[in-house]
Amino acid sequence: QHWNIVVLFVVGVILVSIGAILVYLWVVGDAQLTGLVPATLGLWTMGHMVDFTLHLIFWELLLIGVPAIIGAVVGWQWWKRLPDEEKKADDRTGCVVGQDEFLDKGVWLAVDNLKEFEDQRTLVLHTGDESVQQALELSDVSDRVILLTPENSVVTTPDLEEQLENSRVKILYESRLLEIRGEFEVEKVLILNLDEDEDYELFVDAVVIIE
Repeated sequence: QHWNIVVLFVVGVILVSIGAILVYLWVVGDAQLTGLVPATLGLWTMGHMVDFTLHLIFWELLLIGVPAIIGAVVGWQWWKRLPDEEKKADDRTGCVVGQDEFLDKGVWLAVDNLKEFEDQRTLVLHTGDESVQQALELSDVSDRVILLTPENSVVTTPDLEEQLENSRVKILYESRLLEIRGEFEVEKVLILNLDEDEDYELFVDAVVIIE
């Protein structure tokens, strides 16, 4: 969702690395010109090495370290101000192991025909109101519908929340889908219980991931 920030971070790391090398080369040349150290490495004494190292650390911190720290603080403050929903968006919609492998073989990004899910053990990933609505519709054709969410409650509209409470949909709270498994089609999934920090397998026939 915030790919531009990721690109900016990568560019920043590259620039810091290049800058550190350039500062090192500049310090070496400056130290030799000012007589801080001999031009020939073989003439360096332990005192020269200590002086040069301290000189290098000072300029690296001043020209590279301080700007890098400021940038890190700014980035951290930006991250802290993000709404919790945005911070966790990647957890909800990120590509799960096995998702591409079993696409249209038990993994569905949309439900076009409810009859295909009749009496199916269906796991729906909570990615927003649309996924809640989908779970409710699926519960009309199967009493084995599970809604999985990493939160300790399902964040949705009051209307959908009420429908969910009165439905047959089972909810797995504080859980994350790690992997979709099977031989030729979906047979089971690996789920992480975030509260207990333990994973377990759950047998299912279909996984619905609405992105």
